[in-house]
Formats: sequence, C-alpha cells, structure tokens
Amino acid sequence: MDLEKALKDLVITDDPEKIARTTDILERMKYRPILLSDFKDFISADSKRFFPELEKVLNSPDVDDSQLPEGDDQESFRKKKASLLLYHYKLLNRLRRDEPEAWDEINELMEDD
Repeated sequence: MDLEKALKDLVITDDPEKIARTTDILERMKYRPILLSDFKDFISADSKRFFPELEKVLNSPDVDDSQLPEGDDQESFRKKKASLLLYHYKLLNRLRRDEPEAWDEINELMEDD
C-alpha cells in the first residue's frame, strides 16, 4: 500500500454520534482488528487520536531482528504495520458513513472467526 496515496484518499468521519453508534455496534459484535500495535480503544478513535498513533508506528524503535518477518527489514516492517493500521482506520471511517460494502466486509470477517 502506498501510504501517501492512502492518506490522501482517506475520508475522515469525526462526528461523535457516528463514532459512538459504530463503536457500540462493533463492540457488541466483539470486533477487534489485528493492528500489530498497542492502539487502545481503536474502534472509538477519532482523527485526533489516530494520526499521533500512526506517527508513533512509523517512528517506532527497531524490533529484534529475530522478530521480523522473513524478507522484511526494520523500515519495511514499520510500513507494513502503518499500512495495516491505516487499512483498518479507513474501514472504520467507511463504517461510520454507513457504507453497506464496509458492513459486508465486517460481517464476512466476523463469520470467519
């Protein structure tokens, strides 16, 4: 994923009512995306909380080389973690806008679990 393009294409929904409604639905579904970071309460995050976390991931310290996926270096691993975080945040914003395809995607993910 091209991070710059993905960030440019990001449509943010920071309406507190939409965030609360979506969070409530996702919590009842027990939805917990795998983020590869320690982002607390991700599903209720607005952009004021998201962007510092994304920056934190991009500037995170190196992990032990033995923990890197095969073929990754430290920088590519950071970018993968940031891409994953951004992917889930984009999906979250689509859910907040009540996009049916986004809810279909969540339902498919939850059925697989």
